[in-house]
Amino acid sequence: MVHFLLVSIVTPQMPCFPKRLIVGLIFWLSALFVANKANAAFGDLVMQYSFPASAFVMSPTHPEMYATIPSQHSIAIINTTTLAIEHTVFVGSGPTNLAFSRDGSKAYIANSTSDFVVVFNTQTRAVINSFLLSEHPQDVVFGTLNRLWVLGETQIFQIDATTGASTGPSIGNNDNVFIYGGSLEISPDRNMLYYGDYGLSPSTMYKINVSGTTPVLVMQTPFGTVGSNGEDLTLSHNGNFICYTNGSGNNNYDIAKFRTSDFASLGSFYTGPYPSALAFSPDDLVVYASVDSASGIKVFNANTFTLLGTISGPDFATKMAVDSTGRYLFAGYTAFASFMGTRVYDTGRAPYAPTVTTNPAMFIASFSAMLNGSLNPHGLPTTFHFQYGPTTSYGLTTAPLTETGNMSRPVSANIASLTASTTYHFRIVASNANGTRMGADKTFTTLTITGPPVVVTNPASNVTASSATLHGLLDSHGMTTNVHFQYGTTTSYGHTTASQTQTGNTYRNIASSITGLATQTTYHFRIVATNGGGTRMGADKTFTTP
Repeated sequence: MVHFLLVSIVTPQMPCFPKRLIVGLIFWLSALFVANKANAAFGDLVMQYSFPASAFVMSPTHPEMYATIPSQHSIAIINTTTLAIEHTVFVGSGPTNLAFSRDGSKAYIANSTSDFVVVFNTQTRAVINSFLLSEHPQDVVFGTLNRLWVLGETQIFQIDATTGASTGPSIGNNDNVFIYGGSLEISPDRNMLYYGDYGLSPSTMYKINVSGTTPVLVMQTPFGTVGSNGEDLTLSHNGNFICYTNGSGNNNYDIAKFRTSDFASLGSFYTGPYPSALAFSPDDLVVYASVDSASGIKVFNANTFTLLGTISGPDFATKMAVDSTGRYLFAGYTAFASFMGTRVYDTGRAPYAPTVTTNPAMFIASFSAMLNGSLNPHGLPTTFHFQYGPTTSYGLTTAPLTETGNMSRPVSANIASLTASTTYHFRIVASNANGTRMGADKTFTTLTITGPPVVVTNPASNVTASSATLHGLLDSHGMTTNVHFQYGTTTSYGHTTASQTQTGNTYRNIASSITGLATQTTYHFRIVATNGGGTRMGADKTFTTP
């Protein structure tokens, strides 16, 4: 059975009605919809809006789907519990994509027919700032170090999310990355940026390390291996997989599922001609795909690539997203076909228990370590902790912590009072109203009581035209240790900072300020530490002075 309401946006040109009448009508429609949606099943059309959305992004903290509407120069904020439109806001010329700050307090909107990225306060529901670029922005993602990565017409800009000022070199032809329209995705830890071009033959997908101020191309798909005419780029919620939808298909009218670590193809969703858009369910177990040559949306098992069914609908959706509970599929129809607007379909899937992943431990010392995992609360208050111990019976737990929101995020806990030279097992455990989930078991081995130092080079900060602050981590490993930084314009370095003396068995931050630098110059640096157990050098990192 199909249950839906047609919702239109009221514009200033439409007739005015008494406010109480409008409010009463909204509540009556919401009540009617809530009664009807309880009976919805897989593939049912449960809501329809008159606006054609070009992108959907789920709020990381609230049950709200944000939709960009280029033709109306606005965004719509949709309550994903009631599917009512909470607000529509004019945000500037041709908004096509948006990204949230990590805390969800701000949305950054790429206005594609102007040169502005606008800053939207999600609490006051108002535009509070705008950043002028030298090109029309096509897409935007939020990265590390309070930066935005903005896709322009010939380059990908990096700008400060507070001021809009440049924070380092752009990504473009000089980096062997050819920019020509397209889409961006960013890994859950914000360190890896993915770019897929649109409208080229052949297409190319890129992976770029953006953890520091100087972007580094990690890999790209080999020439002519992923098809032509890019249409969509979709990263799985856990960041392990990515799909690059091409109109020609990646091989033979299909959409391949690539592993993000090495761009290896793990299999394909055979959609038929011509793939146009793809969305993952929040648990990454189901894939929804639209094609240009047929109506409806095809539903696949994301791991076996088996076709599970088809959701009936009009000609092809150009963008899709699933809400954080996994129940509703939002589909935007912006092409001139049998229907232009936005529809919401019932996926037939129940709300989720939390999704968890146990990630490798970090900062492993003789008597302490940091346990890591990722967690998606799926919109419900969720408590999590880590179990750990010398066997898979564990026996010890970290203090419980609470997370909310709709997005996967990294979580961690520090543990101490460990035994040196011992292997420990650990896993993440999370619970909400829909159930409890446990991550896979992982292990780490503590260091010996004493030994050579352990060092990590971290990104530089406070970079000016003539100075910078270098950062690193040091575990003295139980022995008196001397530590300094090497730096210079090549990996031969040539300069060193003053030596510092440290002791202990835990990681601590080491920093040194340097001056007398040249403007618009790239510098290399690394941390170096020496004790009675030997000398250790951190990895090389770079920064560029403005």
